[in-house]
Amino acid sequence: MSNAIEQDISVLLNKILNKKVEKGALLKLPLNRRATTTFYYKNEEVSLSSIYLNTSSQTYYFDMTWNSGKDALYGIPICAGVNIMEQYKFAPIKHLYAFDSELNSDIIGYQNLVMYILDEDKVGK
Repeated sequence: MSNAIEQDISVLLNKILNKKVEKGALLKLPLNRRATTTFYYKNEEVSLSSIYLNTSSQTYYFDMTWNSGKDALYGIPICAGVNIMEQYKFAPIKHLYAFDSELNSDIIGYQNLVMYILDEDKVGK
């Protein structure tokens, strides 16, 4: 993804949050349509399932596990421009945003889907 798109996303998040998003606050999330992705975030191993489409709702979803698979969330809907993790206060990731890489208002397809963790330690007051 180009730096210009990441800059546009930072500007959008500044408006959404009404706070300054500092450089380095956005961490691009590795997504995979076919396999689980595992990564470390703040010393916690987190696994994301492959994203999947609910054809009746035309919404993409993913599952998240952490704590060596002992804790899990299933069926997390991917909605553009909102904090996907807002309702999951106990999850290790507190701020997760999805966007269409063309910055359309909705996620058109998984090919254009980009997701970012917003590191709350790098967001101004």
